[in-house]
Amino acid sequence: MRRMLSGFLATAMVASVCATMSFAAESATITFAFPTGLGDSELGKDGATVTYDRVQLVAQPKDQNKEVVILGEVGLPNDLTNEDSDDDGTVEAISAGQWSKALNKVKFQDVKIGGKFYQITLGYNRTTNNVIATFSPAVAVDGINDNDYVLQLVHADKDRTGLATQAGTVFEGKGGETADIEQGGTFVDTVYASDVLVSYGDGTPIPLTESSVGVNKDQNDEGGVQSSKTLYFMIRDDVVPRASDDSYWKVKIAKGDNGKYIKAVSDATKNFSGNLYDVNTGKAVEGTGGARHRYIKVELNEIFTDDEIKMTLDMRLSAKSKAASSLDGVEEDTEIKVKDFSFYMKNIVRAADNEWIVGTDGLMLNPVKNDWNEVTYCDEDGDVAYLKFFGDSDTGKFYSKLSTKWEHADYASYFNDQDAYIFQFTGSPSLSSTSRADLEIYSPFVDQDGNETFDPEQAIIYQVMDGDLFDITNQFEYREGNNGDMAYCSRVRFLGTFIICQKPVDEASNDDVVDLVPDDNLTPDNNAGAPVEVNPGSNGGSGSKAPANTGKF
Repeated sequence: MRRMLSGFLATAMVASVCATMSFAAESATITFAFPTGLGDSELGKDGATVTYDRVQLVAQPKDQNKEVVILGEVGLPNDLTNEDSDDDGTVEAISAGQWSKALNKVKFQDVKIGGKFYQITLGYNRTTNNVIATFSPAVAVDGINDNDYVLQLVHADKDRTGLATQAGTVFEGKGGETADIEQGGTFVDTVYASDVLVSYGDGTPIPLTESSVGVNKDQNDEGGVQSSKTLYFMIRDDVVPRASDDSYWKVKIAKGDNGKYIKAVSDATKNFSGNLYDVNTGKAVEGTGGARHRYIKVELNEIFTDDEIKMTLDMRLSAKSKAASSLDGVEEDTEIKVKDFSFYMKNIVRAADNEWIVGTDGLMLNPVKNDWNEVTYCDEDGDVAYLKFFGDSDTGKFYSKLSTKWEHADYASYFNDQDAYIFQFTGSPSLSSTSRADLEIYSPFVDQDGNETFDPEQAIIYQVMDGDLFDITNQFEYREGNNGDMAYCSRVRFLGTFIICQKPVDEASNDDVVDLVPDDNLTPDNNAGAPVEVNPGSNGGSGSKAPANTGKF
């Protein structure tokens, strides 16, 4: 039978890890004061010494018409002795040290209060000289205030009660759900995600990332993690001892609700050089880096909408033999289920008319209605591409990521023998515009000094459609672009994947592709006076800034 792991649901966090945080769920507790009177009255009748080997948790109903109930009786780890040390009938009270040694870490199983069962662990508070009974799970205990409670010692030689603590001070707990534990049955212990993961004050685990930089230096302030990110949730040690040590606990982690949006989830022990960052605020979370820690690593898929999606993870901790042999209350079949492990994914939305970094993911652009929108994609070397379109009256958001990396391109091997550059607008977004958009891709055949490395007018341009390559060179014009540098320019209805290379490839399709040439008769709706601009052709560029070299495969 699996045994309930109790005594681990303390509410204090590790000081070095978010010392200011609190949790939605807090354990119910009863704080007992040690008795201040003299010894057991049985001393004078039974001899100079009385030994106690058991303790009872007793509920004294506040309703005088109800009977006193013994909620549990447990053997003491160490016998407690009360004696007349001088044999003169003067009995000294048991000291706080004696009480604490006898009662510390005592556990009551299957304690029934208000129709629900709980596990209760006793602990000694050295600072206040009190015994604190902590309830598990960490929930509000219904009906706990209906009684007064005492801890009462039981004689070892006779079935008779002796000394008792004063009536305890009750804290009924906060948050969580009511306990649902079968008495004496087989069950899995349950803790909350905030008990094992670094979390916000409301108990929601904090999604962490390695970088502090958000989209265009603007963090995700809309309450969700952007798609395509890699997240880390840091495992804590203070509630479940040694939870971050994989030699004590095996972590079982699986996708839960909306798992299709998760690429991979794993148990990872890593040593980050510095603190990780809260994805939602961009602020460093103290204690999450600079040393080896255990994390739940979550890799998200990329989505092309701004829908808010709630995802859950199924997490369990299974005790290994080392935990069973060294941690109090843990057996080899102990398993802990982690509840409420959830987070939200939501791409952020920004105004389209701006500059955006190449490779930025998790970003939706919202065009300005009935007006021109200009979007520039750049990297550390300069401008990479430029897009201009006139937003219609019913403009829609589009996913904005432009990637210049080859690693996900199945057709990359076709270009092994030449310089070739990929410009992939992820999701092939359609543009909500009154006419085709002006697309400019700045020439990649330029070195760091701005000198051409290849005759750009000899370049071949392919568009990738359904995995096939279509030659659309004749639909582009090589001329001066918006920033004064030379660019390959065309008019497009949607943004797809384009490859600019030095020579044709044998694998390209011979079929015709949908014409990308502008519709001459298209004019902006609801704004007939807005121009549909087409830049004149040019064989020379006036720009002084070298376009970015996006990389050779």
